[in-house]
Formats: sequence, C-alpha cells, structure tokens
Amino acid sequence: MEFLLLVETEIYGIARSPFSLEDVLHLLYESARPNKRLKLAARVHYGMNLSSARRSLGAFSMRTMAKNWSVNAYSNVVRETTHHDRGAWMNYSRIALAALGATVAYFVLGGILFGALPSLRKEFMKYPAVYRTQDDMKRVMPMGMISILVAIFVVAVLYAMAYPAGGGVLDGARFGALIGVFAVCGFALHNHMMLNIGIKLTVGQAISYFVQWLGVGIVISLIYAPATVP
Repeated sequence: MEFLLLVETEIYGIARSPFSLEDVLHLLYESARPNKRLKLAARVHYGMNLSSARRSLGAFSMRTMAKNWSVNAYSNVVRETTHHDRGAWMNYSRIALAALGATVAYFVLGGILFGALPSLRKEFMKYPAVYRTQDDMKRVMPMGMISILVAIFVVAVLYAMAYPAGGGVLDGARFGALIGVFAVCGFALHNHMMLNIGIKLTVGQAISYFVQWLGVGIVISLIYAPATVP
C-alpha cells in the first residue's frame, strides 16, 4: 500500500495525490511493527524534510517488500524440499524387513487367537458351504501367505510415508489400530452382509483382525528406521 502511494507521490507530486505526506507516514506508522514505529517516529519528529521522507519511505517500503518476498520464497522452497526429500528418507530395505517381520507376527497372533478362542474355530466349522475345510486350506495356503505379505508390505510403505523420520511404539500402535478398524469395517462387517454367517463368527473375526493388524503396526514401528541422508 505505502509503496504504491510513494510511487504516485514521486511521479505526480504530493499535491496531485489524494493522500498527503502526513497521511502516508501515518499509514506507514500504523502498519509497522512497534520497534519500527519508534525509529520512524523519531525520524519524522526531528525535522525530516520532504526529500528525506520520500527516500526513507522508499527504502522502508522496498525492504518490507523484499522481506515479504523472501519469506514467501523460503516457504515455497521448504515445502518443495520436504515433498522431494520424503522419498529420499524412505529406507526400502527396512520397509521390506519390517513387512517380513510383521507378516510373521500376523500369523503368530492369528494362531494364538485361534488357540485361545476355540469357539471361533467351531463357528467356522458351522458353515462348511461357505468356508474351506482345513485340508483344503492347506492346498491354497501359499497363495494366502503371499497375499498377506504383499498387503503388509503396502502397509509398511504407508507407515514410512506417514512417519518419514520414524516413529515410536505408540505411533505404530495408533497406525495399526487405524488399519485394524479399516479391516474390521471393510472385511469382517462387510462379509457379514454378503455371507450367510452368524453374528458370533463376525464378532470373532473382527476381534481377531483388529488384534492382528494392531500387532502389525507395532512390529513395523519397531523394525522400520528412515534412511540416513547425507
């Protein structure tokens, strides 16, 4: 604002401008920070002539514009650098290792839950037309294990993107809980609508999936570490 008024004053003269020099100085004084106000007030109070006032206004305005431009440019550089360095901080070998460790944890927790909840196994056996038998499951077990490994690898990548500098156990627990809620709502509860199974089996599946994915998030947080960028 004050810069445009200064240009108008310099080109057309103060008489043709709708603002007097005192108005311009007052606007500049009100828009300045407290420490700048003291300096500006002192200069005007001690007999600044019109030419000196114009030079002071011009220098102050140019400094203000340059400072604002520098701040905006720095903010843009920081945003671009942060976005660019996000991939540089990702440790792909640790992502693969975390995915492998979390996959082991997923199946271990699943075995513990099925062992601790024998009623869940019985619930599965009530629906032979819907679920495979144990012998038939063994035939397609490799495909299921590979699919879980790929799914957990994707989750590990998402964790690395969410925590590029790494996270603690609580971060992993929160992240795993979010994935667990997604699995419960997108799979267990959704299947209850699609499959002709009882609510008891659905609740058992929901609890099992949530605990397993919670464990996956914690294990990933324990194994994953960001890459060291020079």
